[in-house]
Amino acid sequence: MIERTNKILDGVINFFAVIAGILLATMALIVTYNVIMRYFVNRPPVWAIETTEYIMVYATFLAAAWVLRHDGHVKIDIILVMLSKKNQYALSVLVCFLGIVACGLLAWYGMKATYSLYTREVVMMKMTPWPKWILIAPIPIGILLTFIQFIRKFFDLLARKDVTE
Repeated sequence: MIERTNKILDGVINFFAVIAGILLATMALIVTYNVIMRYFVNRPPVWAIETTEYIMVYATFLAAAWVLRHDGHVKIDIILVMLSKKNQYALSVLVCFLGIVACGLLAWYGMKATYSLYTREVVMMKMTPWPKWILIAPIPIGILLTFIQFIRKFFDLLARKDVTE
């Protein structure tokens, strides 16, 4: 049961990471198009900057759990290498626990905020008017997946038997 759940979660996390990658490639194309139109035609598209802002939010949060699973988030290695293996392990457990708490709170409040924006039908009044909940929905989704990944990592750490001085 746990293996099947982990496989499903990995599939969801991978799916969102692929979506994030596609969005980043799209963003690069939009920026290139914007530069060409601005400097060679002198007619930049009015939608380009706003669209890349939204893409950046989506890509960042949809890929966060995948980055965590691959241990790709920034950490201060200079401090870690000075610690013993046992203290590195203890710090990793603490960081995972804090990640669980922080992501759990952020996911909860993010979902509440998104639902509130949805029910109140709040619209972002920019160049392209969009329902605001659509623009912030990837935040609680990505944070929820990161919360789940922190839990998985936490239990993987606790199950380790190779922690010695």
